[in-house]
Amino acid sequence: MARDLVRVNTNELAPTQPTIGRFEVLLKSDRFKLMGPRALDGYLEEKRSKGKAVQVVKGLHRYYVVDGHHTLTAMLAGDAPPERDLDLRADHSGMGPDAFWQRMLDDGLVHTRALGAPVEVSQLPSSFDRLVDDPFRSIAWLIRKMGAFEDLKRPYQEFAVADFLREHMHFAPTRNYEYEIARQRAFELMRSSLAEERAHADGRLGFLGGDVDRDTLIDYQVLEAARAPRWYRNR
Repeated sequence: MARDLVRVNTNELAPTQPTIGRFEVLLKSDRFKLMGPRALDGYLEEKRSKGKAVQVVKGLHRYYVVDGHHTLTAMLAGDAPPERDLDLRADHSGMGPDAFWQRMLDDGLVHTRALGAPVEVSQLPSSFDRLVDDPFRSIAWLIRKMGAFEDLKRPYQEFAVADFLREHMHFAPTRNYEYEIARQRAFELMRSSLAEERAHADGRLGFLGGDVDRDTLIDYQVLEAARAPRWYRNR
């Protein structure tokens, strides 16, 4: 679905979620530091072509990001030029605050959970530097890359996966290298009967199920290890 593009200053955007996966941001920002403006535009266009565009909604006084929080946070961390063309999902600038947030909630464009607990819209951070780290959100991103669940291309899908993992994993990484361990357990969980049962109640999980060919999984891990920055492993 084609959308209008709007030129925005990414430093002035507001999030529509209270948390973020800082480990995901860390890995992405390392790549963005090596990109110039044209390469960054090309990266955003590639995401757009795959149905993963960074999307914003226009409110009364500012723009709100509804998909692509991690990409934008990583760009900011990587000192990318702030002026970017992003996809305009909707223009609600004619609505007052109450009507605006109710419409956003009705459309499923706000994530009102933080670390497994509900939050009010009024508690959402006003800027990206106030987003709280959720390690399980980073794990959800890592195992999506491994093919642990179907990418439904829906806003906040990986937060639903993160909440499921939080309930069933007794190990949350605190150091960067611990994500290597955590993602293996998380992958197994997302292919388990527990995930299948949850998926019946929450379709956002994108449950796939079934066994994964071990050779395929090993091939992926070798490729991922070759592509990922090495320096984080000792931190």
